Amino acid sequence: MGHKCSPSLQCTIAFNKKTKRRTLYVEEAKSAKMNAFTILLLQEYHYHTFLLVISFWSGASATVSDGVTLLSLLTHWTFVPPLINSSWNASDSIPCSWVGVQCDHARNVISLNLTHQGIFGQLGPQIGNLYHLQTLVLLGNGFSGKIPSELSNCSLLVYLDLSGNNFSGQIPYSFKKLQKLQYLSLSSNLLTGEIPDSLFQIPSLEELSLHSNLLSGPVPTNIGNLTKLLRLYLYGNHLSGTIPSSIGNCSKLEDLELSFNRLTGEIPVSVWRIPSLKHISVHNNSLFGELPLEMTNLKHLKNISLFDNQFSGVIPQSLGINSSLVKLDCMNNKFTGNIPPNLCFGKQLIELNMGINQLQGGIPSDVGRCVTLRRLILKENNFTDSLPDFESNMNLIYMDISKNNISGPIPSSLGNCRNLTYINLSMNKFTGPIPSQFGKLVNLVILDLAHKQLGRYFATSAIKLY
Repeated sequence: MGHKCSPSLQCTIAFNKKTKRRTLYVEEAKSAKMNAFTILLLQEYHYHTFLLVISFWSGASATVSDGVTLLSLLTHWTFVPPLINSSWNASDSIPCSWVGVQCDHARNVISLNLTHQGIFGQLGPQIGNLYHLQTLVLLGNGFSGKIPSELSNCSLLVYLDLSGNNFSGQIPYSFKKLQKLQYLSLSSNLLTGEIPDSLFQIPSLEELSLHSNLLSGPVPTNIGNLTKLLRLYLYGNHLSGTIPSSIGNCSKLEDLELSFNRLTGEIPVSVWRIPSLKHISVHNNSLFGELPLEMTNLKHLKNISLFDNQFSGVIPQSLGINSSLVKLDCMNNKFTGNIPPNLCFGKQLIELNMGINQLQGGIPSDVGRCVTLRRLILKENNFTDSLPDFESNMNLIYMDISKNNISGPIPSSLGNCRNLTYINLSMNKFTGPIPSQFGKLVNLVILDLAHKQLGRYFATSAIKLY
């Protein structure tokens, strides 16, 4: 054929006269990787030929099988970062010094971490040949196409992170073979279809993150099988149906995030009985129903995010006594009754958002004493009486209590909250002057007092906005 090749390459050409395309591919390959690719192609398409070629390999530097597998992955990439291109060298006898690669004592590849390397292309099915792989992290690249089902052949995987890419198609059902898996993140991709119930047949899972995809259908009812699950992130999808009550069987669950979906029905009471629960986020759904007393017994509960749903009824009045709440956001629902009086009992409350509901009564004095509070939003309710006094709070930066029926004077103690940048007290029934202490609010940008029954005296320092 007129080609000047190394002995091993001549053998390849000789045994592949009918596969001209593959012969040209080998000829175009980079010389440093030529032998590895030649063996790979022959192994895939002509197994018997591979046995013959290997016998002529004695004069070359052989890359172990895991290294050949890694080099084969490059053939599916449309862009190979220079750092990987220079490091992944077929002339190395073992790949353990390559960028992103870690081996065990037997020189088997056990970890492949290519986080934010700028890789584009597809993840080839050869990934399933890394049988000793325990960790695979491809976070923050430009991988696209389907997630290869062959990945389930890596039965020793403990940690799998494919998040922050452009993977599409469905989650492989075969992932149930990964029985040692503890961490699985496929978030921030373009995955479609339903969540396969096979994922909930992996009893060792401690964290499952599928958020920010295009997944649809219900949350599988067998989710309760994951008794070791600590964190479940399914937000930002198109999930529908109800929240399965079997989640209550996940007795170690700490984080439950189901927001920005199309879920309906009530939050099962079993969820509020998970003793380890710290964070529950179900905002931006179509959930309804009342909050049960059981939630007040959760000693570790810190963040409750329920906004933009249709919850109703009275919020349990003992909420906050047994826990150290950090955030309570119930905005834009149909809650009635009073604000629980001890939400800041644990002295950790940072955000209290109860706006756009049907709450009534006075604002608890506990709110004014909550020196950890940064954001206070109580707008568009039916609150009456006067505002509580506010202790010196250098954390409070945002306050919106507009569109209520609050009366009496504006408390001068608000001047103690010197880092306030936004105050909206409009559409209430305040009387009297604007307190001169407002002049101490040197960070104030917006002060809205529209439609108030204030007296004619305005302290000149109160309108000094920066």
